[in-house]
Amino acid sequence: MRKHERLVDGLVLVPEGGLSGHDDARRTIVDLFFDPYMPLRHSVMETKVPTPVGNHFHDCLEQFVLKAGKIQRLVLKDPSTEEVREWKDLGPGTSITIPPGIAHALIMDPGSVLHMYVHSAQPVSDRSFFRPYPLL
Repeated sequence: MRKHERLVDGLVLVPEGGLSGHDDARRTIVDLFFDPYMPLRHSVMETKVPTPVGNHFHDCLEQFVLKAGKIQRLVLKDPSTEEVREWKDLGPGTSITIPPGIAHALIMDPGSVLHMYVHSAQPVSDRSFFRPYPLL
């Protein structure tokens, strides 16, 4: 966990080098904004290969905005009703809002850039944050 320094009530400073993220053979994710005192995380994902990502659901709202590239395939499923929706070939500017409890997975072209907004203060390191649900 990054160190946060409280300057005055309500103001938080994250020192230089405070960015965190994840890098693997499929993609690079950089957390641009995460404050444990606010229920919001803003991350950016850039894909390296067209492989499925997601295949899970959360107990919180999640929003995506495709900045560059293409989403080849997006699949959403409501586990409570078994309803499935699928979209193909979504381009830059596409905005997606995923309600809590909806499983999601997607495949993007290499070099695609997706902004992700998670409305939760729960750290992604908490194993209960990602609930696996295979779709792709």
